Amino acid sequence: MKQKTVSSGAIYLCLAIGMLCSLFPVIWTFMTSIKTRVDLLAVPVKWIFQPTLENYEHVFGQERLPHYFLNSLVIGLFSTLLLLAIACPAAYGLARFRIKGRQNLLFWILSTRVMPPVAVLIPIFIIFSSIGLFDSYFAVVAMHVFMNVPLATWMLLGFFEGVPLEIEEAAMVDGSSRLGVLLRIVLPVASTGIMATGILCFLFSWNELLFALILTGMNTKT
Repeated sequence: MKQKTVSSGAIYLCLAIGMLCSLFPVIWTFMTSIKTRVDLLAVPVKWIFQPTLENYEHVFGQERLPHYFLNSLVIGLFSTLLLLAIACPAAYGLARFRIKGRQNLLFWILSTRVMPPVAVLIPIFIIFSSIGLFDSYFAVVAMHVFMNVPLATWMLLGFFEGVPLEIEEAAMVDGSSRLGVLLRIVLPVASTGIMATGILCFLFSWNELLFALILTGMNTKT
């Protein structure tokens, strides 16, 4: 009985430590939000300080905050929809057709995700500025799609490969075209995977800072 109590206590202790580690970033962020600038930059870190709400007043007191929020929403939704429109056919083609050099093609798609965005930031800024697309939704949406297409393609590839091939063959025997099979059978069956991919890509677009900071002005600032 005593050994069981000690074992349960050890388990609860590990769970408490794990929960504390998980909540620490949230607690730290909240504490930072109610510090003054002086307390925030203090060395060593101040754990006891006079809390203030001036940071919240500064953020939510901005007149253009709803406009920035709407910009983030528009860019996130449009980039996600366009991304899925590109990634779904690409992933389905890679999952169902025998393509020469398929593994090399998949590795090349993934390698574009590995490239750091800052490496192409200056050329991208020059290109969009020269063609008059600086401070436009198109510039940010295009870059978010470019960054997330590899991830979405790889995720959807696994979901499409999980759809039984016999269902598609039966539909084509009944006279359905390959496009009809994709639209009427594959997409509905893999809809949960597509939704999961879309949510993840929307979050990546919503949280992206670099291109949203450099390619936008007062009209499209997120």
